[in-house]
Amino acid sequence: MEGPIGYIFHRSSRKIVHPSGGSSQPSNNTELVLHSAKDSPSRLQVRFVPFEGFGHFGFIKHVTSGKIVHPLGGFLTPGDNTKLVYHSDTHVGALFAFDQEDERIVHRDGKIWHPVGGSPNPGDNTTCVLHSDMHDAAKFYFGDLYGNEISPYAAPNLSGTWKVVKAFIDPIATHTFTAKFKVGKTRTKSVTEQHAWKISVKAAVGWFEASAEYSGFMQKASTDTWSTEYEESTTIKVEAGKTVVVWQFVFGVEQYGDEYSFQSTIIGNTDSLDKTPEI
Repeated sequence: MEGPIGYIFHRSSRKIVHPSGGSSQPSNNTELVLHSAKDSPSRLQVRFVPFEGFGHFGFIKHVTSGKIVHPLGGFLTPGDNTKLVYHSDTHVGALFAFDQEDERIVHRDGKIWHPVGGSPNPGDNTTCVLHSDMHDAAKFYFGDLYGNEISPYAAPNLSGTWKVVKAFIDPIATHTFTAKFKVGKTRTKSVTEQHAWKISVKAAVGWFEASAEYSGFMQKASTDTWSTEYEESTTIKVEAGKTVVVWQFVFGVEQYGDEYSFQSTIIGNTDSLDKTPEI
């Protein structure tokens, strides 16, 4: 599914990516440049178009012309300072992914978008290029016309489920047990070759907060749910003859074949494997 329509911003300068010359119908090999102008915004609009089998890599399409972003020449392994252009061809040399966590736009070969020269405040009409360097002036993000960040990808599939941490079925003795469990973000499946989809915490939290189905769980989940994965523990008193099942609520996000789990701090007990906790 195609992503929403929006604009690409250079983070440090807040300039918008334009087709050079500002045409709504740029010709093949028209360069992408940075510019501060926002008049006639429709000519600046782009959207992400997935390419089957490549996960979060796809085409960045100029909406009014239908042309897509290419490294000049369409090479699979473009060199440093290769210009970014619009072109009508569609092929794997024109695949890009949005790293929302680190605010990079990544070519399938691994190079990222830069303003040529690498300035944090490039002037109007500065050309956009690919380069292997990683620094703050090479941050780009997808947003609305006012510069508010939005996800370039279509809404993901959300899930939430209780998972068993530990079960004591009809224990023969009374004792105290410390159960260990993991909290935080973990990648459970990735089909995006040469690039691990890096979902941003802001995006994940926003998706679940907007869902009425998970509103109760979101009120109880701590910020640690969305952090880097770490190990936690809880102490359980087990009484002889009384079954105790310890559960953890896990949020899930799936998109374009890639999956993440967010293991929450929501822990509950029941007296049966057939019964999950109530929030």
